Parts: sequence; structure tokens; C-alpha cells
Amino acid sequence: MNESSNQHVELPRNDNPELTSGTQQPRSDSRGSHQANPWAIPVAIVIAGALIAGGIYLTRGGSTGRSNLPLTMNRPEITVSPITNKDKLLGSPNAKVSLIEYSDLECPACKEYHKSLHELMDVYGKEKKVNWVYRHFPLYKPVKRDDGSTFTLHSKAGKEAEAAECAYELGGNTAFWAFIDRIFTITPANNGLDPARLPEAAGTIGLSIGKFNECLQSSKYASFVDKSYNEALKAGAKGTPYTVALSQTKISPEKQTEILRSFANRIEQIYPGQSIPSNIMPEFGKDGYTVVWNSAFPAALIEAIIEPLAR
Repeated sequence: MNESSNQHVELPRNDNPELTSGTQQPRSDSRGSHQANPWAIPVAIVIAGALIAGGIYLTRGGSTGRSNLPLTMNRPEITVSPITNKDKLLGSPNAKVSLIEYSDLECPACKEYHKSLHELMDVYGKEKKVNWVYRHFPLYKPVKRDDGSTFTLHSKAGKEAEAAECAYELGGNTAFWAFIDRIFTITPANNGLDPARLPEAAGTIGLSIGKFNECLQSSKYASFVDKSYNEALKAGAKGTPYTVALSQTKISPEKQTEILRSFANRIEQIYPGQSIPSNIMPEFGKDGYTVVWNSAFPAALIEAIIEPLAR
């Protein structure tokens, strides 16, 4: 990775509605918050067991100092559906590491994270060390507040996920990736994309707009998207984006420690002198083959995790 990968990229404002009491609250206006605090890594928000989009900004409160970095992390149970030829995969199927991303096309953090993963793939994908699997996790289902009322965060994201599957049906894997690249480019995020732009995006990448509209209007992929949503929950996702790094070889305790130290050292390089929020540290699955994070890390931090696995 080149030096530019260490540069901070400001993420869009997260205009989430008021959350259930007792949850982590977003800042009222996080634009430019990196001026006072260079930590701007979005993390997932949990609402009473339900989930909404990631993308809030971390503050120094509740952080642990660099010298106190925990090198023994939780070992969650990670249940991930096996990668098959039906998955949307970028890179070599035989890569040493698979980055399985559960994402939402209306999530502002995912929009930035998509760029970071492309940056990683420009290096590790070309070297056939890492592949990237995209799976749907649209936050389009109602979430209940403490007062009994409900709201839907990204009501359009489910249909957008269906649209991506229609692109796959009409043009295969290449069209799928071209379509989601296009959607992330044109959406203002946070449920801001006009649905009329979906067929426009399909036409831009060379698909038949008529066939695309016919597919999308049929809702034939609604159940597929719902299944993917439930699989994300089963895999441990609490928000978007959620990433499972799957290694082809078992990750030894020594390798786990190396990864955590590499991650912490990279943070120190990017954000010198800043404390490290312990809740953004990657976690290793009990199976011994997975590393997970529920944050939209910049490319440099993702590299700190995957480089030791990809050697």
C-alpha cells in the first residue's frame, strides 16, 4: 500500500433519528469532527438487539491508552455461510484470505468503506492474495424504539439490493460489481437515492433497461435479499458494514497477537498520540479461521489485519 492510504478520509454526516435510550448516541453534527479529534472511524450502533447503520464518529471518551491495548480479545461464535459459485466475488477464488462484507447500498459508512476495499484489492487482489465477497445486509426492516414506535432507517436499501441481483442475472459477476460501484457513486446515502435512478444505473453499465425493469418489478429476489439479511445476523453483524475475514489456514495465537499489534501500530502511525477506543478492535472467531470487525476502517487499517494473513 502506498503512503496515501494512511490519509484520513472524512465520512458523511450520519443523520440517524433519535435512538433508544441506553444506546450509543451519534453527535448532533459530526461534520468536521475530525478537526478536534482525528478519530473518525465509523462503528455499528446497536438498538436493543436490533440494528441500524454504522457511521457515527468515535470520541475519546471510553478509550484505552496505547500502552493498555488489550491483546486478548473476545472469541465470538462466527457462523458464516460457505462461499459458493453463487457468491459475488472479486479477485481469485483461491486467495489466501476472503473478505466477506455484509453491506447496505444506502449506508454512508459503506459508501466510504467500498472505496477502501477497492484500494486494498488494487494491491492484494492483483497479487491473488485476497478476494472480496459482497453480501447484502440492507437495513430496511422496522426498528422498535423503547416507546413502542418504529422507524425504518433505509427503506430503499432492500429494493436496491434486489436491483443488484437483477444486474447479476442480466450481466453476471462483472455487471453486479459495476452496478454496485455505480450505486455507491450516485447515491447521497441515508435513503437519499431516487429509485428512478436504478434503471438509469443499469443502462449506464450496458444492461437492457427494459429487462432490468421487468426483473426489478417482479420482486423475484426479495426472498434472496431477506435470506442474506438473516445470514448476516447469524454471522454476528450488528450494523453495517460488517466484515468477516476468512483465512484458508488456521490463525495461531501468535498470529492473532501479531495482527493486533500491527493494527495498534498502524493506528499510532495514522493518529499519533491518540488513545485507542477498545470497542473498534478486530475480534477473532472461536473457529480459529476468522477475524471480524463491525467498522468502516480505512484501507491502511484493513491492511494491518490482512497482511499477516495473506503472506
